[in-house]
Amino acid sequence: MSTTNTITLTKVKSLINYTIDNNNRRQENGEMPIALSFEASAGVGKTSIIRQVAEERGMGFTKLNMAQLEEAGDIIGFPQVEYECQIAKATKDKDGNVHWNLLPTTAWLNAKQMDNPQSGVKYRHTGKTRMGYAKPAWVPEYNEKGNLILLDDYVRKYLN
Repeated sequence: MSTTNTITLTKVKSLINYTIDNNNRRQENGEMPIALSFEASAGVGKTSIIRQVAEERGMGFTKLNMAQLEEAGDIIGFPQVEYECQIAKATKDKDGNVHWNLLPTTAWLNAKQMDNPQSGVKYRHTGKTRMGYAKPAWVPEYNEKGNLILLDDYVRKYLN
């Protein structure tokens, strides 16, 4: 005997919203967020409902088609050298003289970031390096309300 489990799109939407709210609480408590996995036939509205939730909440939405990725760098970014740097910020005194003040913390920067500092900022390499990863092009820009990322076709099955 086979059983079929069905769920309405309204219930799916409620589950997505609950998970987003719960993940926000988890992250505030230093815990890892939880991902959702939806598997259903093509054309039932999986992508549309996720996009709709993102729009209603003012969140960003990115759909990444996993079947089109060819190597690990497509998802995690490509390796690059990062340099530990001290950061100095410029301040002007009442006479208009510029003074450079070292900040108490350091930052890890790639060569491009070091070569193009923000106005009024200088970087000084401490001599420490590490390997990091460049941000892939598909990674969404910062959105204070968050971003939903849909990893599509990650369980695609092929028939022989």
